[in-house]
Amino acid sequence: MKTPLLPRLFLICAAVPLAAMAAPVLRAEDAPAEGKADQPAEVKGDKPAESQVETPTAVEVPAPAEGKADQPAEVTGDKPAESQVETPTAVEVPAPARVKAEAPAGVRVETIAVPNGQPDAAVREAIVKTAMRRQWIVMSQKPGEVVLKLIHRGCEANLTFRIEGSEIQLFSDSYALNKRGERVSSMKVNDGWIKNLRKGIVELLLPGAPAQK
Repeated sequence: MKTPLLPRLFLICAAVPLAAMAAPVLRAEDAPAEGKADQPAEVKGDKPAESQVETPTAVEVPAPAEGKADQPAEVTGDKPAESQVETPTAVEVPAPARVKAEAPAGVRVETIAVPNGQPDAAVREAIVKTAMRRQWIVMSQKPGEVVLKLIHRGCEANLTFRIEGSEIQLFSDSYALNKRGERVSSMKVNDGWIKNLRKGIVELLLPGAPAQK
C-alpha cells in the first residue's frame, strides 16, 4: 500500500524545523578566529634582565714557542767526578797453545839443513822438483809437509818431508814386496835414494843453483 505524496511532503517539512532546533547554537565568541592558530598561554614569571646575564669570558691560552720542544727537567743530583769513575782494565787473554803436529809414520832417517833460511813454500817447491826428476810420485803436499812414494826393485819407499824452521826432517815408512807386489816386511830405505834427494833439494835452495828439468 503506497503512502499518498501529499502526506509525505508534510512529514518532511515538519522534520526540518525540529532538526534545526535540536542542533547546538554556536556562539561567535566560541568560534576560533580565522587564520589564527592556538597560541600557548603566556607565562607571567619574572624575566631576568639582559644586563644581569653573565657572559663567559674567553680564556687566552699562551701558544708554545715555535721550534722549541719540551725539555725534560734537569736533574740536579750529585754527579760523580770524572776522576772517581773507575776505568775497567783490559784483561789479557793468553794465546791458545800451539797444537803439535802428529809425527808421520815411519822412522826418522835424515835431517837436512835449509840454506839461507828459505821460506816454507820455496822448500816445498825444491822437494817436489827434485822428486819428479828422480821419478818419485808426489802423494800429497801442504804447508810444512811433502809426502813421496817410489816402488822399485821389490821395494816400496814412503818418505815424508817435515819442514820445521831451518830444518827438514825426513821419515821413512818402507816395505819389501814379494813378486805379487804384496808387503812382506818393513825395510830400510836405500841410502843412495836419500842421498840423491838431499843433494837435489840443497842445490835448488842455494843462490845461483842450476835449474833442474
